[in-house]
Amino acid sequence: MPETPADVAVHRGLITPEQRDRTHLMAETSGRPVADILVELGLVTVDAARELGELKQQFGRYELLKEVGRGGMGVVYKAWQPDLKRAVAVKIITSTSEEDLKRFQREAETAAKLSHPNIAPIYEVGTHDGRPFLAMAFIDGKTLSKSDLPLARKMEVLRDAARGVHTAHQAGII
Repeated sequence: MPETPADVAVHRGLITPEQRDRTHLMAETSGRPVADILVELGLVTVDAARELGELKQQFGRYELLKEVGRGGMGVVYKAWQPDLKRAVAVKIITSTSEEDLKRFQREAETAAKLSHPNIAPIYEVGTHDGRPFLAMAFIDGKTLSKSDLPLARKMEVLRDAARGVHTAHQAGII
């Protein structure tokens, strides 16, 4: 039997044999690539999965470039949208909780209707291979704590962000 990325991850000490077996079972029942599942379960990073081989980098019409964030409901990637030749952020929901999925759908629908200069626009909400996702503008940059902006400029950025949060809060998102 050929080695899968999960087998390689066990040999490298990245995951346990039990985690490998769980990943293989999930891949077998879902038909999805093993490396995708390793990333979704938080067992390895996207970069580590690519090194292990076979990571499916295409997600629908988006090419996933790198993981930029991870939370309780999902994973956010910097991605490329080839048809419009632009970078986007793609949030893929990994939670299987019915409550989380309903909340995601409700928030995505509400956020897609928002128009504010300090809120990244949502381009698409959908499902690919049974996984809910949303695609939105990718905002490149640093966190304020890591930037070398003068204090006055940091305060302006924070004020502008707060205005966007206020708009989202008024719409029931936050």
